[in-house]
Amino acid sequence: MKSTLKLALLASSALFASSAWAQQQPTPPEHYTLDANGVDLVTGQFAYQVNDIVIGDPTQGGLVHGRIWTNGGWRDTLAGTVRVVGSVYTVSLGGVSEVFTKSGSTFIPASNRRATLIESGGILTLTTSD
Repeated sequence: MKSTLKLALLASSALFASSAWAQQQPTPPEHYTLDANGVDLVTGQFAYQVNDIVIGDPTQGGLVHGRIWTNGGWRDTLAGTVRVVGSVYTVSLGGVSEVFTKSGSTFIPASNRRATLIESGGILTLTTSD
């Protein structure tokens, strides 16, 4: 009886834990340098993208929804996340991240890809060059 109860508790714990895992999105890198096999030549990490739904021609404004395997987990290509460590803000949209350092009320980009980050009323707005 005790082992059955323990097994049931273990199984139910795994169910709850897996739903929490589904909410976490791995932080993608700032850029990729992929070889023909999908291995990033800088980090050695494997990256793989799958398009689950494509409506129209993506090069002509069509819609694409998919996921990318990066940093050891799947990330939704439409997901947006912000990670703050001290004054460093990592803003991720889809499979790419932009890193900014906050100095006063100004966000200074780590790269020169012309992305900007603005905070107004507690809301962060990311503008990318594309």
